[in-house]
Amino acid sequence: MTMKAVHPGLRWGALAVVVIAVGIVGIRIIGGGEISGSTDHDRVNSVHDVAARGTASAAKTLANAALHDASPQVREAALFDLSRCLRPEVRPAVEQATSDPSPLVRAAASTTLGDFADEASVERLSDVCAKDESSAVRVAAVAGLGRNNNTRSIVALREIIESSTDVEAQHRAMKELFRKLGIRYVGDEPTNPKKWRKYALYVSEFVKRFPEVQEAYAKAGRELPSHRERITDAVELAPEELGTTRVKGK
Repeated sequence: MTMKAVHPGLRWGALAVVVIAVGIVGIRIIGGGEISGSTDHDRVNSVHDVAARGTASAAKTLANAALHDASPQVREAALFDLSRCLRPEVRPAVEQATSDPSPLVRAAASTTLGDFADEASVERLSDVCAKDESSAVRVAAVAGLGRNNNTRSIVALREIIESSTDVEAQHRAMKELFRKLGIRYVGDEPTNPKKWRKYALYVSEFVKRFPEVQEAYAKAGRELPSHRERITDAVELAPEELGTTRVKGK
């Protein structure tokens, strides 16, 4: 059998191509990685592995999975894990996911969207809380507002307490707003919807005394009219009728 000679330069050239190719693949793997696995469980674990890299490439991979993976569980995991490697360029994907067909995904997107501390996020989360058909998603939107550091979130939370028809969303809004104001909220779930509504109006009036609320409304160019009757209307309510709710102020 005849052996063909290969010029040494060609051998080294081919080796260089292989090294460069491996290097490029290595950069891609180190930088971002791909979501892989034959089951939803495996793919969720892959999402966590990608998120752990915390790079811009990883964030892009997660954003793509959040919008396009076939599994709601994988999309949900990708959205939660995006909070570990937030980048401005993935924000549109997170907001888009608040309209996902799956309530699990919409809830995850609403929570993570709160990490983008901009007014547009506050507006979108307020809209989700007002219009989403799932109570769990509405409560997640409130949680997102709680995570949002924009002062408009204070306005949004107070107005949810005042006007939402979702008792669970109101209850979560109270907790989130009190936390922002440095108040510790301690209490059970509301037990009497009718009396809870009266209490919610009382709280929406009570928080107006805080400078943070007044400043947030002023910055938003919104009026903060007084409704003192809400305070007197709630005096008749015994604490146990409100689910033993307690607040401890500054």
